[in-house]
Amino acid sequence: MNEQNLCMCPVSLDQARPPARATERPIKICVVFDDDASAESAEILIRHVVSDSEFDQQSYNFDELDMPIPGVVAARSACNSDIIVFAVQGDRTLPSHVKVWLSLCFRLRGEDQDGALVLLVAERARTSNAGLSLLAYLKNVAVIGRMAFFPRQRGIDERYYPTRKHFKMEDMLCGSSD
Repeated sequence: MNEQNLCMCPVSLDQARPPARATERPIKICVVFDDDASAESAEILIRHVVSDSEFDQQSYNFDELDMPIPGVVAARSACNSDIIVFAVQGDRTLPSHVKVWLSLCFRLRGEDQDGALVLLVAERARTSNAGLSLLAYLKNVAVIGRMAFFPRQRGIDERYYPTRKHFKMEDMLCGSSD
């Protein structure tokens, strides 16, 4: 690169972002969390992953999903999400009402709808098997819901890390970093 290509001109934020193509729509993200610290970790992940893309985000605390009418409204809204993020502090199992909510959400999804299910577990697993039931459960749910699965937890069994095909899905949803 030669020096003639460098310019130190101030650029407004609107000029810095490339214009969205007319056919693109914002990425739809749904965050389901157990407490404020978990929600904050999900926010950090989302800002990092989709920083150059437009996105619409909705967030629900586990407690909000326990109420019948708000839970159904949340499932209807979340079923169209491209990415569903479960952010939890520990490696405990999901409450039964959250499992019911997730089941409803997946039943409402279109059969040809692509997407990703992301699990963020903030705390390190206390034993080698801790958290594997949550990982196994959400991995199975992702398979049934025809979604890519991306777990993130310190100390988890390596067989649950995403494979190359998952990264292709991430590129499709978020754009390639090449």
